[in-house]
Amino acid sequence: MRQKLFGLIFLLACSLQTQAQITGRVINTQQEELAQVNIFIENSYQGSVSNESGYFELPVVNTDSLTLVFRYLGYKTLKRKIIIDAPQHDCGTIVLEEEPTSLDQIVLNNQQNKGLILIKKAIANREKNLNLTKAYTANFYSKGIWKIQNAPEKILGNDLSDLRSKLDSTGSGIAYLSETVSQIKFQAPDNFHEKIIASKLSGDDNGFSFNSAQEAEFNFYKNNIDLRQNLISPIADYALNHYDYQLADLFYDEQNHLIYKIQVQPKNPKGRVFSGFVYIVDDTWQLYGIDLQTTGEAIQFEAIETIHFKQNFSFNALDQRWVKQTQTIDFSWSILGVSGDGRFSAVYTNYDFNPQFTSASFGREILAFATKANDKDSMFWQGQRPIPLTDEEQQDYLKKQQLANLQNRKRYQDSVDAINNRFKVSNLISGYTYKQSYQNQRWQIEAPLKNLHFNMVQGYNLSLPLRFVKTEPQKNTFYSFAATPQYGFSDKTWRGSFTYTQKFNNFSKPFLSISLGSEAKEINNKSSTPLHLYDLALIGFQKNYLKLYANQFARISYSNELANGLRFYSALSFNKRDVLKNRAHHGFFKSSSQFYTPNNPLDSNNRPASALFTPHQMLQYEVGLRIDFDQSYYLYPDGKYAVSSSKYPRFFLYYNQGWATDLDTYNFSKISLRTNQNLNWNQRGTFSYFARGGFFIGKDKTSFIDYQHFDSTPTQIRLKPGLDRFYLLDLYSHSTTNTFAEVHLQHNFKGWILGKIPGIRALNLNLVATGKALYTQEHTPFIEVGLGLDNLGWGKYRILRLDFVKNLQSGNQNDFGVFVGLSL
Repeated sequence: MRQKLFGLIFLLACSLQTQAQITGRVINTQQEELAQVNIFIENSYQGSVSNESGYFELPVVNTDSLTLVFRYLGYKTLKRKIIIDAPQHDCGTIVLEEEPTSLDQIVLNNQQNKGLILIKKAIANREKNLNLTKAYTANFYSKGIWKIQNAPEKILGNDLSDLRSKLDSTGSGIAYLSETVSQIKFQAPDNFHEKIIASKLSGDDNGFSFNSAQEAEFNFYKNNIDLRQNLISPIADYALNHYDYQLADLFYDEQNHLIYKIQVQPKNPKGRVFSGFVYIVDDTWQLYGIDLQTTGEAIQFEAIETIHFKQNFSFNALDQRWVKQTQTIDFSWSILGVSGDGRFSAVYTNYDFNPQFTSASFGREILAFATKANDKDSMFWQGQRPIPLTDEEQQDYLKKQQLANLQNRKRYQDSVDAINNRFKVSNLISGYTYKQSYQNQRWQIEAPLKNLHFNMVQGYNLSLPLRFVKTEPQKNTFYSFAATPQYGFSDKTWRGSFTYTQKFNNFSKPFLSISLGSEAKEINNKSSTPLHLYDLALIGFQKNYLKLYANQFARISYSNELANGLRFYSALSFNKRDVLKNRAHHGFFKSSSQFYTPNNPLDSNNRPASALFTPHQMLQYEVGLRIDFDQSYYLYPDGKYAVSSSKYPRFFLYYNQGWATDLDTYNFSKISLRTNQNLNWNQRGTFSYFARGGFFIGKDKTSFIDYQHFDSTPTQIRLKPGLDRFYLLDLYSHSTTNTFAEVHLQHNFKGWILGKIPGIRALNLNLVATGKALYTQEHTPFIEVGLGLDNLGWGKYRILRLDFVKNLQSGNQNDFGVFVGLSL
């Protein structure tokens, strides 16, 4: 009874501390509204930011009086004492004056670069100032908005009707608007957790924002800013090698701190650098503000035109430290004739730099959502939103809510489906989809022309994949049925397969797949070469690389995450295998098919194909474990999303057992282990490796199909990026049933070398070095090395890579090769 009484008293006391709302507008002396003005309560970590129209809102606990501080880079800081006498207090119009240049107040030695001297002091104190925020908790608010202009009806054949329905008649408007309110905690070096209290996504009441504090964390006290590339902070330990500095201004803030405004200019504008201004506090050499921008070229994502960072830091006399209170990231982009811009705004409040963390304060979960986080009403947002919505944003929420209410109705979705489900001639190229959107299901037929191929076994062969998919969007699960009939015109044989697949939940992500059918299957089951490249090699260069065998099969597979970072795979299959021979009776540029190699990859002479294996039946069981050490994850209401750690490699342990039911000599067991990792070496680039090894147990005369094969690139074109492939290895030349090991190394220097060469650095290319080696018990070790150029292309489209590769093994068919493909 006493506890209930205390509880009632506590609730009564809380209710007496009502909230007040301070509002107002900020302009300059030219009557122009000022956006992103930092407004905070003096000597606190509670604040707000003005919106694009200059308006601000600041929810506060209803005290009698307080002092507001208005700060904007380039303007005089203004203080105003506020007496709160009502739940709504309007400050009226706040006018900020531009900060006059103060350089004439000091004498500068022309022989000295004052900006360089000051920045050296900031660099010398960088690590000490970084450690001032090595542990804290805080409240976090974020608003993200993307705008688009002139969105077409289609891009590269992809329908954009869903996007255009949210825009105006010209295809312009807000494409994305979202807000989050969360609680964050941090402990150096990398312990982090965020709990999202509220999430609001324009046009989707059931959706969740992807604005997060960790994604918004850009700390310029660190040497590098991870922005797809590792950009160099202007106060990094080695920043003097990359920037020039000039003292642009100095002034005193409202608490009489001397602030230096230092202009930052990159030595190489195309390097991994910023340009703009940093504001440094005298004596402590802490950051007062950041006003820096970079380009799409710098991050090697040319669709982005500019990215502009603004950060404001506030001083708390009690803590004697400057901490980031607000941040805005503005960006603009343009590609394929479509352009747009956007802004991500963040406000940090209620810092606590003396948190009582324990060993249980952090775990592998780095983000989670509170219950009903996306179900907060307008009153909640009005009390929590530190940046008021603009009229455009308010209209977008209202318009898209009305649109969503309409689009979620069965009648509307059926009418849209009736239009989109009409067959068009273009479907012969793009494929056809029949939707029943209200039931969350669709039928798909792939384009016949996309699945027309030619090989020497089947001749022309045509597949027509059919698929039915039923989804549950709220759970992010699905089940599907797929059927793929195929006909070979030279061997006059029908083949096909049927597959059922189901994903049961989106947390541990269990998958079940059941399939059966008949197929002409590639002998090298490790191959990643697209069939269209085999077609090109055969048609254009008379190279018959694709080797097939006949397989009738039934297979069931299941995978699931047993624990965080530990995933289990298993499969059981029955296969009836037979030999296939070349059946096509003509070539393309030869008068007879005799000029093409047989379907037997071991027959190096152009003799009639000899039997590669004895036809047999095989029962196989496969089991595997994938291990991701230190795996973190985001826990959304609709599922778990893993974040692999770069500090540890990923391992995959695999066991395969085969029983030939009618030919005991083909029985085999195989154990293999593979690992891979990407290591970020900051300005020196990224180092990656992939390694695999294993051995067979109790093998006798294993079928060639079940040998350990190795993936190689049969053509000079690589359409599928991948590290685990050789360039010059002859196909099937090192296939084995003994001990094997392979390793693939790659280092992408990310401009560390070419970016230092005058003239060449203007091309913004990356030098890539590769090394690959293969050991098998029966063969001489195979080694190849290469140098490549990455980020090739034209204008905004730089997705190509060129490799020059040398084989170090004598007697190999291919000693040197030049390969072009997609960037890895």
